[in-house]
Amino acid sequence: MCLRVRASRDKPSPADIVKPEAFHYDDNTGILTVDFNKINVQLSEVPKVWVTPIPDTDSMDPLFDYGHNNLLLGGRNSADQQKLIDFMAERPGNIAVYKLQNWTRGIIHRIVEIGQDDQGRFFKFRGDNNLRGDPDKVRDADISHLYAGTIP
Repeated sequence: MCLRVRASRDKPSPADIVKPEAFHYDDNTGILTVDFNKINVQLSEVPKVWVTPIPDTDSMDPLFDYGHNNLLLGGRNSADQQKLIDFMAERPGNIAVYKLQNWTRGIIHRIVEIGQDDQGRFFKFRGDNNLRGDPDKVRDADISHLYAGTIP
């Protein structure tokens, strides 16, 4: 029996939003704490933190999969939300949650393109395990959270 592993194409990595000094692990209690005042975006308030389980879609395999929990950050006010989106827009490779009008659920995928058209800035997304990119242009207002990490 021979197991073959197909070579993969490198994907751009997300920007590091949480600074290393934000993490503190207490050996005595086994508790890990994260100080969200120590992120790489200067916000006026501590960001909203959303920890959500991943549904069984396989779209972001192998980065994260069903049963993992993702740590996501959003702004507590519109100015902070825009700062997070601007940080995310610095390069493709960042991962975000977006939801278009009339959708019931958000999508968490990787940014593969950032562009401008007559309506302003847009993002194109794609799941790492998907053959095609998401069809829609996503605007700043459609983005709710920025990906900060996965807890398997």
